[in-house]
Amino acid sequence: MNTRNLLTAGLLLAASVPALAQPADAPRGPQPDRAQMFNTLDGNSDGRVTLDEMWARTQTRFVEADVNRDGGLTPEEFRNFRPGPSGGPRREPPSGERAERFQRMAEARFRALDANRDGRISLEELRPMVEARFRAMDVNADNAVTQDELPRFGRHGHGHRHG
Repeated sequence: MNTRNLLTAGLLLAASVPALAQPADAPRGPQPDRAQMFNTLDGNSDGRVTLDEMWARTQTRFVEADVNRDGGLTPEEFRNFRPGPSGGPRREPPSGERAERFQRMAEARFRALDANRDGRISLEELRPMVEARFRAMDVNADNAVTQDELPRFGRHGHGHRHG
């Protein structure tokens, strides 16, 4: 997966958070509605998403995903942290030969975020990733992300920027 795909996942992360990326050869389902996703993050509807807005949405999604209300996401809760395209349900993980690779990737992402290795991901453990992804998306470094700064999904691959 290239850097631009990870940046797109960052926006999804904020709207929904940590992405369980599909392998590069995985069949692609419906693409997220970029405008709807962006508007979900843009709390004050000014056409710009700030880190504060991104973090507020992350906190909301975290509380929604923390089913047992213990202040941390288990691996199962983490898998449900990010909704599918346009806020709908996530599609099922791949089956067959890709299932094992998908599972290893999901486990690796969880371990990478679980800084204190307690088997749960806290908001404090998510914050550095949210901040890093926000900075990466803020192409012009003006402390806000606009729709023009988002990578676009194109016919010739993912993550191409236009304009």
